[in-house]
Amino acid sequence: ENEAFENILYILDDISAIPELQWDYRMPFSGFAKYLREEQIKNYALILDKEGEKAMGKPVGIYVTMESRKEIQKESALKEAVCQELREILGKRKIQSVLVAGVGNRQITSDSLGPETIDRLIVTRHLYDDGQKKGISAIAPGVMGQTGMEAQEVLYGIVSATKPDCVLVVDALMAREADRLCTTVQITDTGITPGAGIGNKRAVLNEETLGVPVFAVGVPTVVASQTIIRDCVESALKKMA
Repeated sequence: ENEAFENILYILDDISAIPELQWDYRMPFSGFAKYLREEQIKNYALILDKEGEKAMGKPVGIYVTMESRKEIQKESALKEAVCQELREILGKRKIQSVLVAGVGNRQITSDSLGPETIDRLIVTRHLYDDGQKKGISAIAPGVMGQTGMEAQEVLYGIVSATKPDCVLVVDALMAREADRLCTTVQITDTGITPGAGIGNKRAVLNEETLGVPVFAVGVPTVVASQTIIRDCVESALKKMA
C-alpha cells in the first residue's frame, strides 16, 4: 500500500491544469516546437484536423508525447501514466480483441524494443471459446532482411485470419534530440511507418493497409551522431551567451 501511494504521489506531483493552445496553421510548426521547448512542456497531446494534416504533413489523428526523467526513476509510475493514455485512446472505440505487433530487429539492441515487448506480454486470446473475438494476441513479424517479407504483409495475413478489433504496434524510434533518448514515450492512433526515422521507410502500418484501426507506441532508442553534435554545439553557445 505504501508503494502504491508513493506511485500516486509521483503522478500527482506532475499534474497541473491542462492548457489548450489553438495553433494557427498559417504559422510554421517549427514555431510550435520552439514554443514547447521555451515553455519546457514535456507531456502534450497534439490533435490534428484536416487543416493541420496539410500544414504538418501528418495524418489526422491524436499524437501524445510523454517525457519525465523523474518518473523514469519510478518505473511503475511511468507505466501507469502510459497505460492511462492508452486506455483513454482505445476506450473511445468498442475494442475487445487486440493484436500487439512488436516491430523491429531482435538482433539489434536499439531496434529490439518491439520483439522484447512481445516476450514480456501475457496473451489471452487462446483462453476464450472459439468464435469469440476477445483477448490479446501477439506477434513479432521481424524485418525484411530476416523474413523476406514486409511487416505489413505478415500483419495483413494475420489480421485477415484472426480478425482483431485493432492492432497495437510497438516500435523503437529515432530521437530528434539526444535528451529524449529512452526518456520519451509517443502514442498515436494513426499507425506508423517502420524505418522512417533512419531513412529506410517500409510499408505503412495503418487502418488503410491493415483493414483495422492501428495504434502505435514508440520509444526513441536511437540518435544520429549529427544530432548529438548539434545538441553539444547549442549547449556550448548557450553557456557562452
